[in-house]
Amino acid sequence: MVKSSPPLTAKKPSKSPFADLITDQKVLVVSPNNLIRSSLTSVFMSMGARLSQLIVVSNVLVARDEIRKRKPRMIVTDYRLGTVYGTELWVDEKGKSFIPSETLTVIVTEDGSDATIGRIFEKHVDLCMLYPFTPERLRKGILDAIEQKTKARSFIKSKTPEEPIHDERLINAIRKLELARVQEARARIEREAQLAKQEEARKALIPTVSQILEAVKSDDDFTKAAATKAVEIPAATATQIPTNLEGPARAGFIAEVFDMLVRQKRYDEAYEMARKILPHFFKKPERAEELFKLAVLTRHYDHVAEYFEVLPAMDSKTPQLLYTVSGALIVGGKDQLKKKNLNSAVAFFSKSIMASPREPRILREAIIALVEAGFIDQGRRFLDRFPPDVRDDDDFATMEYYLLEKTEVDDVVIPRGWQLLRDRVFDPIVFQIMIRRLMARGKRDSAEHLVHDAAQRWPHLSKTFLDYIGVQASSKDSPRIGEILRPLI
Repeated sequence: MVKSSPPLTAKKPSKSPFADLITDQKVLVVSPNNLIRSSLTSVFMSMGARLSQLIVVSNVLVARDEIRKRKPRMIVTDYRLGTVYGTELWVDEKGKSFIPSETLTVIVTEDGSDATIGRIFEKHVDLCMLYPFTPERLRKGILDAIEQKTKARSFIKSKTPEEPIHDERLINAIRKLELARVQEARARIEREAQLAKQEEARKALIPTVSQILEAVKSDDDFTKAAATKAVEIPAATATQIPTNLEGPARAGFIAEVFDMLVRQKRYDEAYEMARKILPHFFKKPERAEELFKLAVLTRHYDHVAEYFEVLPAMDSKTPQLLYTVSGALIVGGKDQLKKKNLNSAVAFFSKSIMASPREPRILREAIIALVEAGFIDQGRRFLDRFPPDVRDDDDFATMEYYLLEKTEVDDVVIPRGWQLLRDRVFDPIVFQIMIRRLMARGKRDSAEHLVHDAAQRWPHLSKTFLDYIGVQASSKDSPRIGEILRPLI
């Protein structure tokens, strides 16, 4: 029998309020997103949770089963879990909540709209975090929620836990406290949403790693972008720093010039300014993201590898930063492959996986790049680096099939492809391989059926798939297999 959670009452503090809350109890983390699960897990461990206390799942059915069996003291879940809402995890078949009042419930969502926040706080929710969030914000939010919950429980003073509360004034006081807590939480969410919008607007000035990657493939130059309407910075201002500025004042001046140069899309000059105050860019993950993107944008791939070595010393590293670093290293590795530097390319790809060790999309990029360059054995070695717990995902099955196709005959490849499709592994690469192999065997009807299916699933690739069967073929509509991927970043 699972031991029920002890009541949330005032007691002698130990290491922290969070440690007091989860003493000998479980913390359940529910999210289909690898990055979110990894981020939440690292934050809770930094707050004092033991690995044995963490239950990390991605499946709704498993999450409900864990709630019933282990009665976790804290539940953190995405608001949207496929077709189910996270707030439904602690509601039984009859629509009644089976979460005890001592359990702390946290919802993570990317939707900061009033309607969504309102629906969330109608349920048994103690804290709502707007994603993306920093570890510091999450820690503060959890500690505030624990404090508010403890205050609410402190109003209840009965002789036995089973004795009902009859004092109307006490009940009203609890209701007012709960209302104030919800209003405060909503105000905080609104502030965070506004800050997030401002941050997104600033980050949008710099192309994503995905856009930079495409530019590198087509030899475009982002630094020759159309002239902006912003006021031009005099050349002297962009290259000379006032001699009377030192320390923080100097760094602040250079950072302002950097931002202005980025707004004017003068990326080479902006990167030069950033190099003058590198420590400034490693103080915040958002700034570090900009540095990595600009290093790729200006093709300073050697600098990307240097900056990677600085990451362990950073106080805060968001999942988005680590994913950006991985993408930048992938681009650097592909550049090394173009120069026929296999060992250097492998080093870049290995570091990209170290930055995001549980992100299948990064491994996909590395494997495809190596195989396209003719290094199939190296591609197989990177397939072995898929973590055991994500080998049931479609990405692993797709890459395994992609490598199989390079060395096996139709009688092996085609049956395996049909099996993947029966298992609902719907990936553009699987469809592409099957269509090409079927056409080579003269099975046009089957190939056309798959082309129709693929065009429905990925409309932006419809011309590409039609080209495989000789319909409306166009060279520019036939990208290599490495380009038929879910975009990076």
